[in-house]
Amino acid sequence: MTIKRYGWILVLLLSTMQCIDPITLQLKNESQEQLVIYGRITDLDESNYVLIQRSINDANQPRTVSGASVTVTDEDLNQYTFDELRPGYYELSSGVARQPGKTYTQPGKTYTLEVTLLNGTTYQSKPETMPVSIGSDSIYYEISKDSYVSKDNSRILHLLYVYTKTKLPATNNYYLRWETDEVYYWNLTNFPDPFNTPAPDCIAEDRVDPQRINLFNGTNVTAASATQFIAEREIDYSFLNRHYMIVRQFSTTEASHEYYKNINTVMNNSGSPFDVPPAAILSNITNINNPDEIVLGYFEACRQTNQRFFLVPGFIPYYIEQLCPYLDGKPFEKYDKRCLDCSQLPNSSNIIPPWF
Repeated sequence: MTIKRYGWILVLLLSTMQCIDPITLQLKNESQEQLVIYGRITDLDESNYVLIQRSINDANQPRTVSGASVTVTDEDLNQYTFDELRPGYYELSSGVARQPGKTYTQPGKTYTLEVTLLNGTTYQSKPETMPVSIGSDSIYYEISKDSYVSKDNSRILHLLYVYTKTKLPATNNYYLRWETDEVYYWNLTNFPDPFNTPAPDCIAEDRVDPQRINLFNGTNVTAASATQFIAEREIDYSFLNRHYMIVRQFSTTEASHEYYKNINTVMNNSGSPFDVPPAAILSNITNINNPDEIVLGYFEACRQTNQRFFLVPGFIPYYIEQLCPYLDGKPFEKYDKRCLDCSQLPNSSNIIPPWF
């Protein structure tokens, strides 16, 4: 979704499991490059990453920034180094923060991000204190009873709705956010051969409903639980095999909550004179060499929990047409590219997760 009333471009990169999905918003001043730094550290081994890009305007893809030195330091001066796994994407390797006998990320501690680019310019975040409280999710889903016509009128849709009933923290000062990811098995076309060699395994991962930002402000809330609608997904070919939905709850700081709330306000403004005026979307990251430089993005320290469920075709009360069956006599080039090459799918791999 692009909000055209604003000039410079903000690319908010919401990511888990290495799934990167841009939310693109225009702001002011299209003539100048903007550095975007988005990072997250949690109390889990996953989701500890920093993404660095440069973006000019809505017409250009962001440029990744490689070769940076990326570290996070806690209040006891323990330092965590992030390695660049692919251009512009830096990650704290799984298990690094959990080595026996070493200090590791934990609730209640304060963390600061520092990024030094190849030209020596250093950027630093404001300290973020990882919250102690977090809710407990029970997730469930519904499948639409009605069918819908796609926006381009080309097909009939059925929708999956994902909800969570959350047992809220006992404290009355907390901020929660939810994201939903999917992991599914994809059937490549199994072409016959003399050795009966099966098609390779193919696993794809992606963000579900990436434009939706699910926020909950627990300040002065007295209820013990709350139900949230958190994602919508079209039921398509990806549901022909086991298809997991993973709901991630993050307990964030008030500052992080405000940042995402402002993003949400800008995204949902329709251009009406009755729209809520958007607040400035301020990063908590600054150039320590030049504090006047405008830096986009945010570094947050969160608690995190994950819940998942899966669907198989038998759970879905609708027929899903096969996309990739082998058809005798069908020319190879007539098959959909996704039937021939796993890399055509988002964040794909031939490795099946151990929990799948």
